[in-house]
Amino acid sequence: MTKTKRLQKDLLALEEQIAPEYRTQYSDMIVYLRSSQVNEYHQELIRQDIAQLLVDGQSRGESLQAIFGPDSRSFMDDVIASAPMKTQTERLLGNVGLGLMIVTIMGVIYGIRDIILYFTLKQSPPTVNITAADLVLMVIIGLLSVFLVGWISRNAFDQLEASAKSSLIKPIAIGLCIGVVFVGLMFLSAYFPEQFTLRIPFITYAIALAILGLIRLGLSRFLEDRYHKDF
Repeated sequence: MTKTKRLQKDLLALEEQIAPEYRTQYSDMIVYLRSSQVNEYHQELIRQDIAQLLVDGQSRGESLQAIFGPDSRSFMDDVIASAPMKTQTERLLGNVGLGLMIVTIMGVIYGIRDIILYFTLKQSPPTVNITAADLVLMVIIGLLSVFLVGWISRNAFDQLEASAKSSLIKPIAIGLCIGVVFVGLMFLSAYFPEQFTLRIPFITYAIALAILGLIRLGLSRFLEDRYHKDF
């Protein structure tokens, strides 16, 4: 188990002590923290400090304003500014890790798709067929995922307002529509393959996915050993 995972596990018991009336604000603060350029381990350290502040404050009967001041966003901005930011190398390796994760997840989806098609259509030989549409879909879903997560994180506090809440409907609806369209495209491309189709035997495909997973695991371990240190 990584240091970050151990810290997250310990945090669960602490967060259970947070009173219900504090939890919405606490959640918004943590979501806002996720949009920062602070690495995931340091984010969990900050999360632990915030949770402890809340637990201590509520035991004294203090309000959120008494604990964090009148502006929670400004409080979080000050906290984030005091933490070490990711270096260019760390950001680059983090993006590579994210790309590997997206490729692996999409690869598993494509594999399951073609296994289903193999048994339903009795295709021969048993292969995973990757088309140009599949590759485009992979890129679009990756970019869309990053955009939506970033948008929600950056606007965590604004979403407390009714107008901001209603504005959240639009990007989510767009994301769902695009998702449905391209998931349909993913399956249709299997029935109507394009001129460019990469056919990979199931066993070879599974080995390739396993190798990608191991590379991502090794990269995560390197980032933890090199950058996930207390501050």
